[in-house]
Amino acid sequence: MVLGGQPPGSVGRCQVLLLTFHIVPTVDPPSPCAPTPFLIRECFGCLLLLVTRYTLIAQLQEYCLVRHRSQAAVLNLSMMLTAMGFLVACGSGSGAPTPLPIVPTFAPVTADAAYWDLGVSVKYPDNWIAPLYDSGHMLLVPTKNDVARQPPVNPIVELQFATLAQLHFTKEATLAQIVAYVSGQTATTKPLNVHTSQFAGLDASLIDLEDAQNQLEEETIAFRMPDGRIGWLLGLGPSSTWGDFITTFDAIRASGMLLKPTAYNVLQPNTNATFAQGGLTFSIPATWKSQSLGSSVTLYNSDTAYNDSSGFANGPQLVVRALPLGKAQSLADALMQVIGTTTKPTDLTVGNQPAVQMITSDAHTGQQIIFIATASQDKSVLNVLRWTTPAPLSEVTRPLLDTILKSVTFGTVASSAGASAPAPNPTFFKSIPQAMVNPPSTSK
Repeated sequence: MVLGGQPPGSVGRCQVLLLTFHIVPTVDPPSPCAPTPFLIRECFGCLLLLVTRYTLIAQLQEYCLVRHRSQAAVLNLSMMLTAMGFLVACGSGSGAPTPLPIVPTFAPVTADAAYWDLGVSVKYPDNWIAPLYDSGHMLLVPTKNDVARQPPVNPIVELQFATLAQLHFTKEATLAQIVAYVSGQTATTKPLNVHTSQFAGLDASLIDLEDAQNQLEEETIAFRMPDGRIGWLLGLGPSSTWGDFITTFDAIRASGMLLKPTAYNVLQPNTNATFAQGGLTFSIPATWKSQSLGSSVTLYNSDTAYNDSSGFANGPQLVVRALPLGKAQSLADALMQVIGTTTKPTDLTVGNQPAVQMITSDAHTGQQIIFIATASQDKSVLNVLRWTTPAPLSEVTRPLLDTILKSVTFGTVASSAGASAPAPNPTFFKSIPQAMVNPPSTSK
């Protein structure tokens, strides 16, 4: 990852702080610089105002230099405010101050983004596109075109997580060490400061980086989740707009919250879906959509699917596939062969028919994966259901899965079911053994 330097004039929120102290008279003077008691009174007030302004500027200058590295911008702003103070005190025509051009660069931070794999939510500008999800991170960008632009021309924000082992750290590692690593420093980046902070009420460490060569700036804050995982929020953007965007990023960072599973809206199944390849009909929530991934695979979900090849979503998801089932093959043996394991599955009931299930989890995302196998009505097809959900939602969404399984009815299998079919899109199966994609051999 590459970062960049800070251009002159990018004072950002420091301008807001300094302009807060620009106080002007509320009564117009009789004429510009006329020798009247009003002028004497106002000029004396102007001197007091200037003394106050210089004191405040001196106090804020160090903050601005540390935060925005732009001494020229602070000095220019100080001189501008001083000149404006004299003009207003002495009167210039009507005596009304000249309004400063204030153009909002970024929209209000009011849109919500929940990342259930991590169990954290943040707010982001409401004119940005919806969050984009991947295994291990959530991306917030103004437009889809910003995803692939290198170096970026607009600011981007990423919320990521990993275990200490995945980061090659021991439990003794400090957050300062961790944030220096996850910030993605390169040979062209320069750390400006590292200090303790907080995120979502958790202890954290924050680092600011710049890369003059690529004209980019970055701020990353790393925190330790209650379950021991490491999360970090990264903001990256061009130097030319960083002074403005840092205010937005601070608002995003301040909005961080730990999510409770009960905050997820678990929908109730109230509409029927038909999987003709396996002769199944079952209930799903009305807002869920089905997507065919091949002649023998269908996906059902309503939450945003991940854009990588993990096969997960930011919520519960059901994938159903029809495979040939040998006459002498048990459900347990068939499922073990499909998912490539020697662990024997447990028994359960789907609709009014026997079934078996295997519960596991993904090592990278922590998502819970449940494989369920049941035979078609004529026993010629093995229906394999793959239920996945972010780990924090595994308990609150299990009743939804149980209701779906209980609602299953068995009917006639479509004539093409069980035949050798083209492999489905591997996007939804890469995280499990390829046996799930390719039909197992049958035993007669």
